[in-house]
Amino acid sequence: MSATPTFELHYTDRAAINRANSQHSTGSRTEAGKKRSSQNALRHGLTARTPVLASEDQAAYESHCRKFENEYQPATPTETQLVQELADTSWRLNRIPLLEADILDRALRCSPAREQGDSPESPAPNPQSRSSPPSSNSINT
Repeated sequence: MSATPTFELHYTDRAAINRANSQHSTGSRTEAGKKRSSQNALRHGLTARTPVLASEDQAAYESHCRKFENEYQPATPTETQLVQELADTSWRLNRIPLLEADILDRALRCSPAREQGDSPESPAPNPQSRSSPPSSNSINT
């Protein structure tokens, strides 16, 4: 009866192997590749480093921010920062209905009732067809 050898790697051995493997991975080299790879973990964008996602309209975001600045007219650096944070948070919160619509649309497309033809004829709206989050009720756009 032959025994199958088992290998247990000590933590330091595993760390050395990982370091050696990491030398083969150089990551993105072009600016476009770096920009694309920086979005690899993006799921919903609510906690993204930048408030505007690549799929959103930068000009619409800037207009959104100007409306906040015009309404609140910050007079100090602290007020300016608070108004910017308010605008950024509002922009992200306005994205939530699009996320909800996308989740519901995906759920409907995968539901057994839809496969059997028991779902409504009109499909749910496609949130990806919009280039910016819907406007907030508190700010006229």
